[in-house]
Amino acid sequence: MPALEFLTDIKSESSTEHSGFRLEFTFAPNPFFENTVLTKAYDVAEGPDGDAMLKNIQGTEIKWLEGKNLTEKVKKIKQKSKNGGQTRFVTKVEPCESFFQFFATVEMPAEDDENDTMRQLNDDFQLGFIIHETIVPQAVLWFTGEAQVEDSDYEDDEDYDDDEEDEDSDEDEAPRAKGKKSFPALDNAPGAESTEKPPECKNQ
Repeated sequence: MPALEFLTDIKSESSTEHSGFRLEFTFAPNPFFENTVLTKAYDVAEGPDGDAMLKNIQGTEIKWLEGKNLTEKVKKIKQKSKNGGQTRFVTKVEPCESFFQFFATVEMPAEDDENDTMRQLNDDFQLGFIIHETIVPQAVLWFTGEAQVEDSDYEDDEDYDDDEEDEDSDEDEAPRAKGKKSFPALDNAPGAESTEKPPECKNQ
């Protein structure tokens, strides 16, 4: 995507409470939007059971230059007159897939919302968490092509055979590590098994 050629830096910082975090993307002046910094913040609060709950996802409003909005596509729809007159074309703007959709503020769903909404919310959090926990701390390795995303524990659990599942069911569940959060994306994201916080982000 041409707009990403103007990306000059990515920073990440952890909040002091409940493992929330904030991502900051810095861009050089470019022909697509006015912003020089785009941010995405994830607020995490402690739930009733002491587990982590995603409280809010706050993005940035992108100030697109005229005709340069990469999150929309313009369609021309042919319409015929009901009275048999001339045919006309109507312009319709529709959203399209784009990396920059990531910076939209996400509305938190109500408790009775469908599972698809919760799944989308979880996917958004997981993407942000991977950038925060894996990509930014290992930026040099990603630049050189040496970095790899490890499989999550969740996927590994599905590969266990029946004998192992029976054996595990007879044992007491291991206590949760101190500071470990129960939000699905946080538990399943690469690097989530570590209780260590990622190192302070440096300019890349």
